[in-house]
Amino acid sequence: MFDKKEQKKNILSGYLYILGAIFFTVLMFYLIDDANVEPYNRMLVEKAVVLAISAACIYTGIKQIRDYKTLLEGIPKPMIDELRTQFELFKSLDVSVKEVAHNITKDKEKYFYNNPIIVYSDDVIEALEKLRIKKVNQKEFVIWCNLISFSNCYHFNPKRMDEIGSVINDIKRRMDKHEKVTINQIDSYVKALSDHTEI
Repeated sequence: MFDKKEQKKNILSGYLYILGAIFFTVLMFYLIDDANVEPYNRMLVEKAVVLAISAACIYTGIKQIRDYKTLLEGIPKPMIDELRTQFELFKSLDVSVKEVAHNITKDKEKYFYNNPIIVYSDDVIEALEKLRIKKVNQKEFVIWCNLISFSNCYHFNPKRMDEIGSVINDIKRRMDKHEKVTINQIDSYVKALSDHTEI
C-alpha cells in the first residue's frame, strides 16, 4: 500500500492549487475590469501573482525531483511504491512467490528499514489457506516463510510477534525435516493464530 501520509499531502496540495488558481483568477479579473485601481496597487498585486506562480512552479519542480529520484541509487519513488504494493500483497500470498522473490534483495531492503511492512496474524492465516487449497505448494510456502522471517522488508506485528513467530518456526522446522504440512496442522496453526496462542 502507498504511504497514507504522502497521499494526504498530495491531496492537500491539489486542493491548495485549485483554491489558489480560483483566487488569483478572480483577483486578476477584478483588476482588469476595475479601471479605478491605482497603478501602484495594481503593480503590487501583479508582483504578488508572479511570486506566487514562481513559488508554485518551484514547489512542483522540487516535488517531481523528490518523487522520481531517491538518494539511494536513484531508484524512482513510483518504483518503490510499486514494490511496496507488491510486497504488501505477498505477505498474505496474494501474489506468487516467483513474482516477488527476485525483488527482495539487500539493495532494495534499504528502502524498507524505517518503514517495514507489518505482518499480521490474519496475513499468515490467509497464506495458510492458500496452502490448504494448494494455490501454493510446500516448496513455495517455505520460501515465503523464510522471506517474511528474515527479510528486513517485513516485521511481525509487535503485539503478536511470539505467536506468529511460533507458527512460522514450527512450519519451517517441519519442512526442514522434509515433512509435509497436513490439513490438521494447518487447522492447528489457524486456531493458534486466531486464539492468540503459541504453538
